[in-house]
Amino acid sequence: MTSRVSATDFSGDRAKQPTKRVRRSAQDRRAEIVDAATRIALREGLEAVTLRSIGEELGVAGSLVSHYFPAVDDLLAEAFAAATGEELDQAFDGVTDESDPTAVLAGILGFASDADRAEVTQLWIDAWHIGRRRPALQAEVVRQMDSWTARLGAVIDRGVAAGAFHLDVGTAPHDVAAQIMAVIDGLTLWSTVRGTIGYDAVAHLSFSLAEAQLGLGEGTLEPAWDGAKAR
Repeated sequence: MTSRVSATDFSGDRAKQPTKRVRRSAQDRRAEIVDAATRIALREGLEAVTLRSIGEELGVAGSLVSHYFPAVDDLLAEAFAAATGEELDQAFDGVTDESDPTAVLAGILGFASDADRAEVTQLWIDAWHIGRRRPALQAEVVRQMDSWTARLGAVIDRGVAAGAFHLDVGTAPHDVAAQIMAVIDGLTLWSTVRGTIGYDAVAHLSFSLAEAQLGLGEGTLEPAWDGAKAR
């Protein structure tokens, strides 16, 4: 299971300039604009997303973009949600109540620590920074962070119920999930910005923390992730 969210994921038929003028529905036009904004954000960063850059990307006037998105903040939020929401769905793809909790956890943590995620990690860094001045973007960042924590917490909760994971008395699955995600976010940020920690080290440290928090034997998760990648 590896991350494959990139600018090319948002370059479908909507992004192709038609050979003749085609009147699009408002819904299709909004989706086309969000796709273009997402491509630019993944390729060049959120600060490169402007009315002009989207207009150039689509071959339309910037005024058309502003008609559908009078506030750039709202467009940034939707573009961020499109990229990170797709990544979240990929991370939890195929997870069911019947899935083996240990294998699922290894897959999710390995996915979140994978080098293929670097492009989206840079988008997260942009959003954390720019969101201080963009309320709609900041709200979407918080929503996506909460979604990661909630879905990981649900996996941990199922693992506890199945007897695969063991928590200290008084410790909630959601709290453990938040700690794990905080470590992954911090380490991947350090790896992306400083380059002094490799993604393999990020994965190893994430696995070690999860094992300690969930009562798993040392070295349990990394082989499970290696096995998932080999399939």
